[in-house]
Amino acid sequence: QDCEDPDCADSCIEICNDGNDNDANGLIDCADPACACAADCTPPAEETNCSDGIDNNCDGFVDCEDQFCIGNQACKCIIVNIFWDSTGYIECEDPDVCSYYYDGVNNYTDCMDLDSSNRGYYEVCDQATDICPKGSICTRNIGDAENNNTCVPLCQKETHPSCPDDGNGKVGVCLGNNFNNTGLGSCVLPDNCDLLNPYSCEYRACYIMSVEPVNSNLLTICHQEGNKAIWEHCIQGNFECIDGSQCLATHLGYRCAPFCYDEMDCNDQTCHKMGNNNFGYCF
Repeated sequence: QDCEDPDCADSCIEICNDGNDNDANGLIDCADPACACAADCTPPAEETNCSDGIDNNCDGFVDCEDQFCIGNQACKCIIVNIFWDSTGYIECEDPDVCSYYYDGVNNYTDCMDLDSSNRGYYEVCDQATDICPKGSICTRNIGDAENNNTCVPLCQKETHPSCPDDGNGKVGVCLGNNFNNTGLGSCVLPDNCDLLNPYSCEYRACYIMSVEPVNSNLLTICHQEGNKAIWEHCIQGNFECIDGSQCLATHLGYRCAPFCYDEMDCNDQTCHKMGNNNFGYCF
């Protein structure tokens, strides 16, 4: 009713100098957060919250981008601030950026000078001599057939799911959730292999990187073949099914469901198409 009704949206905008609670939230004029940066109100002198995504003091800088957040716990060089698209001061002096590294045993974060980076995202690298760009680490990535180390960008599906491109327009996809026991994922470039062609990945198997049926542009990746047979129980997100199948939700729970073009591939079962693609999975 009233301001909760979408039809009232235009008439329920807080006016910051009329003495009324226009948006019916119990706060009037400058006491309403909606008026924080209004001309008739005086914003706080400093950023009052360094992790709320709001420019609290109306100076054009949000959270860790604001100089008043230097030293705040949310803006320290900690693992939540090491991604390729992390911004702000993050307690590092220019040209250093907050970075992650792994010594084979422990995980660390530190301010590092990456101006001397000599490799790009996803490029082959040498752990001993090469420096990867911000938010990435020289290591072996998911599905790498050659066992090469590459500059793998890190990600986190809930908070930092985006991945950089490879410089040629191909954008990575965030996979996994426990990189070196950090709770992070790694960005992986799609291979665009053929799910129903057993020779598409040579001695590896082809899997879907995204298993959401509503996605009309499903991306695929070549990966070491799993060993679970068709219709075996499996864990979603893991590449543990044999070639030609993937761990998907069925009426029997998560099972290794085979891919199909039509019912002829499914032995009396239905071929459920995935998005606008010409293939699906048997169910």
